[in-house]
Amino acid sequence: ASLYLRDIVLLYDLQKFLAIETQKYLQPIDTWVRQVAERLGIIGKNDKDPIAIAEKIVAQCRNHSVCPLLFNAGAWYVGARSFELLLESL
Repeated sequence: ASLYLRDIVLLYDLQKFLAIETQKYLQPIDTWVRQVAERLGIIGKNDKDPIAIAEKIVAQCRNHSVCPLLFNAGAWYVGARSFELLLESL
C-alpha cells in the first residue's frame, strides 16, 4: 500500500499537504531502498524494522532538504536498475 500511496502523492504533488510524521508511512522499504540507504550510511547493516528504517530515511532527507518520497522512488530506481554502477562510483 505504501508504494501505491507514495506514487499517488508524487503524481498529484500532494507532499506539501502531508504532516512530517506521516511521511514514514509512504516509504516502501524493499531490498533496493534498504541497500541504497545502507550504502549511503542512513541505516546500519543490522537495521531490520521497516518503520525504523523509514523514519531514518525521512529524518536524513529533511536534514538535507530532500523530499523523502522522491528519495525513496529514486533509491528504488537506482537500486533496481543500476545499483552496481552506483557502488562503483561511490
